[in-house]
Amino acid sequence: MLSGLRLQRQGQVNEVVDYQKAWQEEYGQDLPQTAKPEVERYLGVLLQIAPDSIGGAVPDARFYYGF
Repeated sequence: MLSGLRLQRQGQVNEVVDYQKAWQEEYGQDLPQTAKPEVERYLGVLLQIAPDSIGGAVPDARFYYGF
């Protein structure tokens, strides 16, 4: 889970960014851990309205994970 970043330079922490907190403040929800569900939803819509735009099928796991 990516919830923060420590930027070190010459042994000193220069900045700590709490991405989880910033996301919650901005959007009122937890930081998404993957975009896959959103991509699948988008591709599903394309499959319904313009199937040729995505080759007539939703991509398999290789699309997401590069196997």
